[in-house]
Amino acid sequence: MKMTSRLLAAVVLGASLIGSAQAQSTKIVNKNLGYVIRKDPITDVNTSYIVMFEVNDTEGYTGFRLRCVDGGKPNPWGVFFGKNEIMPYDSPDQDDHLWPEVIIRMGTDAPFTVPSADLYGITDETSEIGFDGVTFDRIVAGFIAGKKMVIRFSGDHLRQPLTYTFSAQGFNQAWQGVKACK
Repeated sequence: MKMTSRLLAAVVLGASLIGSAQAQSTKIVNKNLGYVIRKDPITDVNTSYIVMFEVNDTEGYTGFRLRCVDGGKPNPWGVFFGKNEIMPYDSPDQDDHLWPEVIIRMGTDAPFTVPSADLYGITDETSEIGFDGVTFDRIVAGFIAGKKMVIRFSGDHLRQPLTYTFSAQGFNQAWQGVKACK
């Protein structure tokens, strides 16, 4: 299956899993980027999202999702998803969550370490991690400026650092398509 077909399947599957009661339109921008335009039929909240796949992943298992809503409320946020474990498993007797170290570089800008306040776990998934706050804003601003994103996860629970690259190509079209999550 070609990457464009995988992207279409992933975007459509994601749209169908979230709910068919919402009006939606699926758009494929390029082989690594697509988006779904949706609005809640009762609240009119923009529930659209963008899906970006990592440039070196030919299977379509690694990506970054930018969502316009969080728990039914307008609050843009992002989630990295991949085939490799990036979050350590939390044992039931553990008091504090162990976050991986996350470093992001947008284009040729200086790399920055993501503060733990901007990270959150996605249920029990060890291969996904959420981004919020200032970090999410910096990512979106970088993509709007046409900058690629390089993200690196490291930590004692990983055998080696994991580095992923996301192209900004087509992002502005997708961002405009989801109405900048407004």
